[in-house]
Amino acid sequence: MAFQAPRSPVQSGNGRSPTACVKPENSIPEPSRGLGWPEIESMSKHSRISAFVQSLEASSGSDLHPCYAGYFECFNRGDYYEAHDVLEHLWLECRDENHLYFKGLIQVAGAFVHLKKHYARPEHPTDGRRLHPASRLLALGVKNISPFGPLHMGLNVRAVCELCMDWKERIATFEYLINPWDPAGAPRLQLEKTQPQA
Repeated sequence: MAFQAPRSPVQSGNGRSPTACVKPENSIPEPSRGLGWPEIESMSKHSRISAFVQSLEASSGSDLHPCYAGYFECFNRGDYYEAHDVLEHLWLECRDENHLYFKGLIQVAGAFVHLKKHYARPEHPTDGRRLHPASRLLALGVKNISPFGPLHMGLNVRAVCELCMDWKERIATFEYLINPWDPAGAPRLQLEKTQPQA
């Protein structure tokens, strides 16, 4: 069974869209944990990502590049570090106009890496100072993906930019002292099949 994405283009965790990410029982394994292969612990980062991409290629019925599709699967599970790494795998090979688009999406995932790490250890000397970098990465992500809107490669770019600015505003509202992220309210990014109506 292939990964089934919800119909909502973006779920921000703020109650605007009740759709949750659907993960089938026999979906694709996570890239850095639990691949099910004994040798995974000894694999390099590049090898782990390559193995994950191959598993995506084998199970994908999509025309999308498996790294691009994998980014959304990882992001929607809250595996932001893995989403970053999977798309970085494609970004490093990209030589066309999508280079900045992929870079922006990587920055968005990076912002949520910071928020998730801060949530896990807010008193930690390093992780406790991740809200400013998260805010900066959200702004950089918007700067890099916004020229590709309103829809690019099946993603409602305008909605993602709004989501990023909403999270940036939430962080600033609490004066960079309280992290607005929690697993229950984690954002979801979904690909669309058609262009949004203007």
